[in-house]
Amino acid sequence: MQLEELEDYFKGRLPLMLWGPPGVGKSSRVQQLAQKLKLPLVELRLAQLSLVDLRGLPRIEAGQTRWYPPTLLPTAEASPEGILLLDDITSASIQVQSAAYQLALERRLGDYSLPTGWWICMAGYWPEDQPLAETTASLLNRFVHRKLEPDLEQWTRWAMGAKIDPRIIGFLYFKPALLFVPPVLNRGLGEPGFPTPRSWAFVNTLLQAGLARSENLVGAIGQAAAIEFSHYLAASRSLPSLDAILHEPTQAPLPERPELGYAVIISLVAGGWGYEQAVSAYLLRLPNRDLIRFGLTLALSHWPELLTAEPIVAYLLENQQAWVGVS
Repeated sequence: MQLEELEDYFKGRLPLMLWGPPGVGKSSRVQQLAQKLKLPLVELRLAQLSLVDLRGLPRIEAGQTRWYPPTLLPTAEASPEGILLLDDITSASIQVQSAAYQLALERRLGDYSLPTGWWICMAGYWPEDQPLAETTASLLNRFVHRKLEPDLEQWTRWAMGAKIDPRIIGFLYFKPALLFVPPVLNRGLGEPGFPTPRSWAFVNTLLQAGLARSENLVGAIGQAAAIEFSHYLAASRSLPSLDAILHEPTQAPLPERPELGYAVIISLVAGGWGYEQAVSAYLLRLPNRDLIRFGLTLALSHWPELLTAEPIVAYLLENQQAWVGVS
């Protein structure tokens, strides 16, 4: 799901339920939307809440019961507009689920009313990813449902903006199946760690902290993915430096192994601002057409003006049969 699609649901104030396995970015998509719109975001992890946490406490006033809502729910005084994310709803108790559905559908809960400008989005696990607490068809029928799947291109855009290590992004373009491995496969091996977009972000933290040892990688992404990534890291030590490429693009050494070219390309596009011509000159020297196509596609998405650069125009004209759709 593109961020623009999520924004459409917000603009229409349509009740949305995001489904997906753990670690694919359900909550992070909503966080990105809140950042883009510069709106406050209130996240409630429903699996960690009791009914009292969500509904509040009762009190007798003038012979009537009144409910005092918890401070974790948004108020118009704090902000007239924002996003309320009810996360992990499928892991919550049935009592908390029922209260959350009432809040989402009626925009009120007990004596609490959600401010008019606030939008509610819910997120949870698809039945195949985790056993669900009981939910009824009549409740589910009142929402728009979207299932999120791991998407390497979308994750790459996020990862480059978040300054994820280029070796991680490059490795996943070399082994795209390892962006996400269903947890049930790793559990069958007795491993709690498994590859997801979120756990690869953990790997980035390990690299930054100098803690990317085998046992730590296994703990984050499981043994099979850790072994392959460790081999990739070892091979990446032979990569040419970014500085050498940017200052001598026609002379800088090329990656010794084609699969390492992905990491070089990510480094160039992420760190090549102001050196666009040098970046394109180096990309056109890469050892195979697939790498050149990947590199130019990524570079053009960052610097559309390169499409009129003479060397790139000449290359595209010469290889136009293989480049239909590149722009």
